[in-house]
Amino acid sequence: TVRLLPPSFNVLGYPSVDSGTVYFTASYLGNDDVFALRVADRKLYRLTDGPLGNYFVNAAHGKLTWSAFTAEGFQLQQEDLAKASWTPVRESATDTLLPKFAVDQPAHTGNILASDSLRQQFTVSAYPKDSHLFNFHSWRPYYENPIFTFSLYGENILNTLQTEIYYLYNRNEKTNAAGFSAVYGKWFPYVNIGTEYTFDRRTQIANSRERWGQLDSRIGLSVPLSFTSGRTYKNLNFGSNYYYRRYFFRDSAFTKSSLSYFQHYIAFSQLVPRATQHILPRSGYTLNLQFRHALNDFKSWQFLSTGSLYLPGIAANHNLVLDGAYQEIDTMGALFSNRFPYSRGYSGRYFSRMWKLGANYHFPIWHMDWGFANLLYIQRIRGNAFYDYTRVFSADKKQHRNQRSVGGELFFDTKWWNQYALTFGMRVSYLLDRDQYDGFKGAFFELVWPVSIFPK
Repeated sequence: TVRLLPPSFNVLGYPSVDSGTVYFTASYLGNDDVFALRVADRKLYRLTDGPLGNYFVNAAHGKLTWSAFTAEGFQLQQEDLAKASWTPVRESATDTLLPKFAVDQPAHTGNILASDSLRQQFTVSAYPKDSHLFNFHSWRPYYENPIFTFSLYGENILNTLQTEIYYLYNRNEKTNAAGFSAVYGKWFPYVNIGTEYTFDRRTQIANSRERWGQLDSRIGLSVPLSFTSGRTYKNLNFGSNYYYRRYFFRDSAFTKSSLSYFQHYIAFSQLVPRATQHILPRSGYTLNLQFRHALNDFKSWQFLSTGSLYLPGIAANHNLVLDGAYQEIDTMGALFSNRFPYSRGYSGRYFSRMWKLGANYHFPIWHMDWGFANLLYIQRIRGNAFYDYTRVFSADKKQHRNQRSVGGELFFDTKWWNQYALTFGMRVSYLLDRDQYDGFKGAFFELVWPVSIFPK
């Protein structure tokens, strides 16, 4: 086949022969595409015209199959041979195979940047540092127990300012909130700012049912560090934020309408790389500590710690995950919002002290690897069997109750439009103890949409 082609052709890979015609991929005049050569009359045709290249052609049973390069890798494409674009190729290079850009021709190449006539067309000036500071580019739903979030993300041209506008729902407190946050990374430590308004918070104080809106604004510093080496990813992030909170009470006798407090946090993780068919890392751990304390006339505080241990399962793509959490507040009341990951299936109340131990066994059920019309791709269907053990304490921390549950989860790992990864599913929990919120005990079913495993 190579001997029958013009010298300007560079054949890529192995050809495919069908009914006296040789189909092959070649590089010709700066383009990598699929060509066909009829051996009987030595006529040469071009069958594809892809901007990023077409490779690995195969022809059989009246079908032409090849791989087209995309931003996500190779994509398999197929077309009837009778419907293909059989464009004749002439040896004179004056037809449709001319390059799209003149610079592809050797006669036009050269150091065009050194041309004085070209440089005179432009003026040199300093790039403005505040150009396109708010450049929103992506949206994302997210879930990290017990917070559901929908966010709009942005980043400026110089990658020094990251912004987020979001809405969140706290399923523990049944509250909604909207907010804005930004991180300025030109300096180190990073500077964090943000504001969030929570709608219609409620609590029971004595015989009074209190309702209020809540505005939290913050400014702080953070130090993100990476110690990745060898076969593990190690990340350390710590910092402090100053918050100013203002209350908007409804028909309340409270006169104190604002307060300020500090939040200090530290997060560390060490994980091994994850293969495509692995649900979670085969080994590793994460640890998060957070402490909040009020200033001014208030003495309230809250401590929260969470952690996970990732272990290999029975099979290569199974995972055993052990997790734990501990939260404690002062005995004066719930000044800070509840973010404790309660046992699944329970409504979850805010107690003065709570701790939890949990076990999860993740396993694949079916690696579907199936897509539909470039709109939906289903990677796999997987399951998780879990057990949660939570212990809650009374306001004086002298009495306690257990909140245990066992159950299973079914998840679908998908990609929409072959780009956006989304996992959703369903959960069945069996409550072994009565819910401290409504006294319920027994089986509880819920849909989980969406679910994200790793933090942002």
